[in-house]
Amino acid sequence: MKKLTAGIFTVLIGLCAANSADASVASTGWVEEQVGALATTVETNKTTAANATKAVSDALTEYKTSNDAAVALKANQTSLDATNTLVGTLPADAGADTIVGYIQKRTEGIATSAALGELQTQVGGNTAAISTLNGSGEGSVAKTISDALASYTNTADMQAAIKVVSDALDAHESTAASTYATQTALSDGLELKEDVSNKANAITEGMNKEKSYPTVKLMETQIASANSGLSIDVRANTQAITTEEARAKGVESGLDSRLTAAEGKVTTLEGTVGNAEGGLVKDVAANADAITAINDEEDGILAQAKVYAKQQADAASGSASGVASDLAAYKTTVSQTYATQEALGTTNTNVSGLTTRVGTNETNIAANSSNITKNAENILANARDIEAHTTSIAAAQAQADKGVADAATAQATANAAKTTADAAIPKPQGECQDADNKCVLTYNNSTYAWEVIERSADGE
Repeated sequence: MKKLTAGIFTVLIGLCAANSADASVASTGWVEEQVGALATTVETNKTTAANATKAVSDALTEYKTSNDAAVALKANQTSLDATNTLVGTLPADAGADTIVGYIQKRTEGIATSAALGELQTQVGGNTAAISTLNGSGEGSVAKTISDALASYTNTADMQAAIKVVSDALDAHESTAASTYATQTALSDGLELKEDVSNKANAITEGMNKEKSYPTVKLMETQIASANSGLSIDVRANTQAITTEEARAKGVESGLDSRLTAAEGKVTTLEGTVGNAEGGLVKDVAANADAITAINDEEDGILAQAKVYAKQQADAASGSASGVASDLAAYKTTVSQTYATQEALGTTNTNVSGLTTRVGTNETNIAANSSNITKNAENILANARDIEAHTTSIAAAQAQADKGVADAATAQATANAAKTTADAAIPKPQGECQDADNKCVLTYNNSTYAWEVIERSADGE
């Protein structure tokens, strides 16, 4: 039986008292039945009350959540209103729906840090290459030309050309010096001329003598005429010297140009000639060995012939009593002669082979000579090519200079773009560097700035 409360028990007593006349009503079974039904009703009511309490609690929780969201929304709306007031509205021609999109559109085309780094690397490499070209060390234009001139100047053709010019200058210098010496001597002679204009007596005496002398006037006329002719010769010689000097300078200038133009081709020819010389040296060495071998063979033949002649002489000088001995010696000599003839046959075969090899070597030498001639012609052609390339080198230098100027302009533009980008979108500062805080980008019609709109729970 369930436990009865005081109120329920009182009700039951009343019921029992009111119906005591009915024995069945007052029975214990009935009472227990009524008590059980009432207890069930009470439990049902408890469950209903608990459900109602939970519903009220859930409603309160939902209301609190909604209320908190509304409060937070109101706070956020206030912050957003303040932010909108600071940021302002997008221009009509913004071409974007958000501030970030508008900023990205305005910063399109601005060089990135990576692009600037690549440009700086490229400019650095170009600057180093141009410095090398403009310098005086290995790889520079100046050293390349200087080495080319030095190499070509030392060639036999160039030395011969320089000697021709030098001899011509020396000859003209000697002629000029001789003319100048003649003029100086004549001028000195005129200065030493004695003034006899007032020596009338001496002139009269001279006129009365058997031998006549020219008058002073006549002498002056003759001297003036000679001096005039000398002046004409000096002027002609001076003009000839000037003309020759101009021609010599033109020749030297042309030689310098040809030297500069031919330098690269000379280097190529030197390599080719070096290879040809190597082959010629080998051929000449082989020919020398063959000739030495022939000479050795000839020496051997002569030696054998001398031995044979001596043996014959010894045999002829023997007495009659030594005929048998001489005959034996003669047989020996015949045997040796036969062996010598066989050796001579072998030698002739060797000589024939050597002759064939010598002919082949002569053919090779002729071919090499032809190649050398062709290489010389190639040198001249290459010299002309180098002369033509001089203009290309100057154009390349001008282009390189322009590249340096363009790189400097690009660097300045990139620096200005980076400054503009840094000023347009500053990096987060202060509390906005904390990833847990919420920040917005604000704009006051002149600059952008970051502002905290919500701090993390740890920061509150």
